[in-house]
Amino acid sequence: MAHTRDSQLLQVPFRLVVLAAILCVAFAVPVQQSHADDVSPRLTAWSAPETRAPAKWVDDLRPIKASDWSYDRAAHLLERAGFSGTPEEIERLAAMTPSQAVDYLVDYEAIPEEFTPYDSPPIWGKEMETGLDRHMEFLEALEFAQTSGEFYGIKVDESAEYPYQEIAKIAAFKLFSSHSEWARMAEWWANRMVETPRPLEEKMTLFWHGHFANQINKTEDHRVLFNQNLTFRRLAMSNFRKLLVAISQDPSMLIYLDNRRNTEEDSNENYAREIMELFTLGVGNYTEMDIKEVGRAFTGWRNEG
Repeated sequence: MAHTRDSQLLQVPFRLVVLAAILCVAFAVPVQQSHADDVSPRLTAWSAPETRAPAKWVDDLRPIKASDWSYDRAAHLLERAGFSGTPEEIERLAAMTPSQAVDYLVDYEAIPEEFTPYDSPPIWGKEMETGLDRHMEFLEALEFAQTSGEFYGIKVDESAEYPYQEIAKIAAFKLFSSHSEWARMAEWWANRMVETPRPLEEKMTLFWHGHFANQINKTEDHRVLFNQNLTFRRLAMSNFRKLLVAISQDPSMLIYLDNRRNTEEDSNENYAREIMELFTLGVGNYTEMDIKEVGRAFTGWRNEG
């Protein structure tokens, strides 16, 4: 299992990590000017600084002085802690001190946000509600129907020419309607990233979305991915241990890395391996026995059904 030192590291608040990363990376790395003419003004609102940040700033996590603060550096900070900004947003940040600017971005929960929520269309029956849904892949649903004789309340009709036709229809309906909703959901999130007054919240949501990657072609249900997106946003600047537990219980992750199949009778160590190799400790910092023990610890963490 993970060593005590590693467990303690998981409890470090994100605020300290993010604050240090912003101050170090935001001012030490130059950004090239965009030459696109047809994108949002937020993305082309400023020109790259004429000079690089002083070499002595590289790997220096100390806050910069107020005299080093400028419009260009405020714009660069918005590039790193968000997705750029409009001239008005940059000017507002530049009018603050460096410390005030960082506090403004990090303490984003104090900033009111009015954004149209994503609304999943009511196109599925009650038996497909996320709390009851077995979240099976298309072929898996047909295999389940073979052994149980039903799926989503629809019975296999052995007297019909195609006994599984109605079950295949409802499984296909769910799959292809989810594909449409994935595109709409992605557009909703992209708009939110561009328009939000809380850029660091969305930047961290995107960061965790990339860190704990899932695949839509395996989950086959846009609702579980959307709920995962809400989890990333809710815990974006939280404690890493808390986020790790939440994602380990997340239906989308349980599907994607197969922990829902991890039972006492038939162990599946896929998630146990990935959580140590990709999400936390990294290659070389755990043993095969650690993987087996983590897999045992996660036995029974699965979806409904």
